[in-house]
Amino acid sequence: IRDLVRSRGLGDVYKRQIYGYHTVETHMGQVRWELFGDRAERYAGEEDLRLFGVRMLFYEDGSLSATLTSQRGKVDEDTHNMTAEGDVLIVSEDGRTLSSEILHWDNERRIIHTELFFRATEDGQVLTGVGLETDPKMTDLVIKEQVEGELPAQDEGGGP
Repeated sequence: IRDLVRSRGLGDVYKRQIYGYHTVETHMGQVRWELFGDRAERYAGEEDLRLFGVRMLFYEDGSLSATLTSQRGKVDEDTHNMTAEGDVLIVSEDGRTLSSEILHWDNERRIIHTELFFRATEDGQVLTGVGLETDPKMTDLVIKEQVEGELPAQDEGGGP
């Protein structure tokens, strides 16, 4: 942890840097998620902690279910809501993927959501749209608009 004071012309701005940030949320003794940042920064007057090099691990029934990565993010340390920004990618343990420029984690509702363009894949199928809500494993997607999908090419030979 490193404390810095910088002047921005209107007085000093307090800044705290944390290298190797890590926090865990548990419920009844079971890990729900872990959040990592290569670096975290807090500025005076801001409630959110800024993260850089973000990785978030989601758990279900004690087992890893999905991993989120992004270039940067923000976390509210009171609510544990998190916003991931920049090349956001979630990969579930069974191979589903979800990507967008910004994804939000709503800790109370335990959902991931965005109002932006997204791309989801599963078993060669591609689904795109604008705006969605989903669980971390991406098994229950609610898509808001501009839905398009692609199915993998089928072998036209009819089998072996």
